[in-house]
Amino acid sequence: MLRSQMFSVRVVKDGWRTHDEALIAPPTAFVIDSALTCMDAVAFCNLVRGTERMERIPLIVADEAPQSETRIRAFAAGASDCIVLPFMPEELVARLRLLIEIGRRDACQTERAERQLTNTRGAQVAVELIDREGPARWSVRSLARRVGVSERRLTDEFRESWGMSATEYLRREKMERAAWLLRNSGVAVGVVARQVGFPSPCNFSVAFKRFSGMSPSEFRNEPVCAAQSPTDVSVGNGGQACLDVR
Repeated sequence: MLRSQMFSVRVVKDGWRTHDEALIAPPTAFVIDSALTCMDAVAFCNLVRGTERMERIPLIVADEAPQSETRIRAFAAGASDCIVLPFMPEELVARLRLLIEIGRRDACQTERAERQLTNTRGAQVAVELIDREGPARWSVRSLARRVGVSERRLTDEFRESWGMSATEYLRREKMERAAWLLRNSGVAVGVVARQVGFPSPCNFSVAFKRFSGMSPSEFRNEPVCAAQSPTDVSVGNGGQACLDVR
């Protein structure tokens, strides 16, 4: 039946031999039953799932008893599915096709996630640098140089990871830091400007007003909307509702 459905079938009774051959040429799936020798189905499940190269291969255990503890133990050992003997061949084919398709989808998702992580590694390192050393000392150029990618590549990675360019992310971090300093410290606006990387208080005031809708002085004097913490700063929106910046 399986061969008629275009499956390439290899019948092996010895559990150890099955495992060793699968190491050399991994099958698309395993179907094992009580005819397995040298070990039982549960031991085989444990053996396969303990082998990195085969841990994701679908594994179906065929069991003769209508009510069997073996199936419970097989699932606990990593079986993908269990089926009760006797069964219709069409049922086995359907289960195999489903498990194989699920395995392929999982593999594709894992590959995409790993590729995305690789493609955005520069942005992740840049964010760690900003968090650890503060945003003031960094520009997109210095971040790109430190990370070892071009400015354009770094910007593309930020867009993919954070939905904004590296410049926009860095500006947001500087403004959020400035907002916290204005709200929680008594230092002068010019000092705040320097601490977030602006050599000119005038340039800082323009940038901060564009960000928050208020000048630094207006923001500092605005009544606090709610209890504040160093990671919870309320930034007014042009004198309207308050926006929590986290």
